[in-house]
Amino acid sequence: GEEVFSQYGDLQQDVQQLAIRHRTQHYELAGTISDERLAEYGRCLEYIYKEYAAGFGELLSKPAARAKGAAESPEKPEERFKVVIFATEYDYAEFGARYFAERAEHTRGLYVPSAQLLLIRDEALSSETYEVLFHEAFHQFMHRHVAAAPIWVNEGLAVHFGTARATPSGLVFERTRSDDCHVVASGATAGKLIPLAELMAADPAEFY
Repeated sequence: GEEVFSQYGDLQQDVQQLAIRHRTQHYELAGTISDERLAEYGRCLEYIYKEYAAGFGELLSKPAARAKGAAESPEKPEERFKVVIFATEYDYAEFGARYFAERAEHTRGLYVPSAQLLLIRDEALSSETYEVLFHEAFHQFMHRHVAAAPIWVNEGLAVHFGTARATPSGLVFERTRSDDCHVVASGATAGKLIPLAELMAADPAEFY
């Protein structure tokens, strides 16, 4: 999710100094992974961007509406999203320790709203990296285009996009994960499902 960490140093300023190694239409990518792997993630980010944009077509096609409803400190429309992908858990944790009071080693990726920066830890199984990448990149997309999106919308859609599987010709969306269905079924059996109205009205802390 959109983790809000207490920061050391000036991450916002340092983001401007990132050594960008790959650019696509909507993304700038840096990191410690190979050029080939970085380009592959960039290609798939463009695939998922089209999926994000498909649901927000009217908003994205009207600059005036976008500016009015944008998040605080809106970026220029043409500015690319910034993404850093780390080759190892050590690289990822070291970067997190450099900037955040709360260490990030127990996460696989996060979006930092204050710097409008996406951080991802590359996994041995690319499918696991894509799940986190597509989930967190949606938070990045929403932060740019929708002011104060309800947490259930932001997290619900992020989970949906996280089920996308990358193929050579595009994305395939997987079926709902069986463990998610099991949690819902268990909650129903135990009579512990959260009332819909309560879920819709929850603030971020209550939601999580």
